Amino acid sequence: MNSKKLSPDLLFSVLLILCSLYYFFNFIDSSIPPFEDAAMIMRYSQHLANGHGVVWNIGEAPVDGATDFLFMVASAALIKLGFTVGQAVRGIGFISHLLTILIIYFTNRKIHNGNIPFSFLSGLYFAVGTGFSYVSAYFGTPFFALAAASTWMFSLLLMRQQNPNLWLILAFSFSGLITGLIRPEGVILACLMLLSIIVMRGLKNSIYIIVTFGLVFLTLGGAYFLWRWDYFGYPLPNPFYKKGDGGWSWDVFWKSLSNTLRLSLPVLFAFIYAFRSKETTKLAIVYLIPIIGFASAFGLVSDEMNFGARFQYATVPLALMSWIP
Repeated sequence: MNSKKLSPDLLFSVLLILCSLYYFFNFIDSSIPPFEDAAMIMRYSQHLANGHGVVWNIGEAPVDGATDFLFMVASAALIKLGFTVGQAVRGIGFISHLLTILIIYFTNRKIHNGNIPFSFLSGLYFAVGTGFSYVSAYFGTPFFALAAASTWMFSLLLMRQQNPNLWLILAFSFSGLITGLIRPEGVILACLMLLSIIVMRGLKNSIYIIVTFGLVFLTLGGAYFLWRWDYFGYPLPNPFYKKGDGGWSWDVFWKSLSNTLRLSLPVLFAFIYAFRSKETTKLAIVYLIPIIGFASAFGLVSDEMNFGARFQYATVPLALMSWIP
């Protein structure tokens, strides 16, 4: 009887997960208390799960102090199911980190046709990066990174397919919307990914994608925006008014750009090397649009509470999913 051989990709995927688990249980300190911003979101999640709404103090008016809205809702749902606040928050971050590792690996293997060593090293670099430190500190950063990676994966598929199916366009649009619901700057990131698609495909070949993306954001995204405005009493997240009232800051811009380059330093050289020819130059520019654009957007807000460069962390999976070509 002939036994079927296990796929090499499956074997290396399992190896990536095992390496990640080894790294987490041997090098990450899970005994630390929640970081200040993370503790605030945990408080909001607890109150929401207990039926008090999105409030800081029970009985007071709702306040949108939890910037990671969808992460707060997901955490509240798990708390409602019986998990502790810490288990819910860390559990979402932990699973999100592992899923993002697999997305990075399979994007490089199946979309870019990258070899196993480069694809494995991309996933491994992400696995032992700063992701688990955010989990340990109870941040929802890996959840946002997962949404960003998912949206970028669909973006890369749309760039390659001449006549993409409607399901793929919808998957990209809904994934982008989810990214924006997790954190408000996710809207900027999703729009930058759309711009990358337009630059790669051309405006004429991107009309259907633009229209679908716009309809999803205007209808579902618009409905959420109107709901939260009515619920909280003001249109934008509370931290925006605290951190964004100073206007553009070149110091914060350069710090954000430095964080972005530092987090993905090993693959930076691939992007620099890409400018050796016209063909790869266009590819590099397209792939850099959401990375550099997203990093630049943080010049508009204060850099307070940027634990471990978590504001720029979502660019890491994007870079690791883009350097091989």
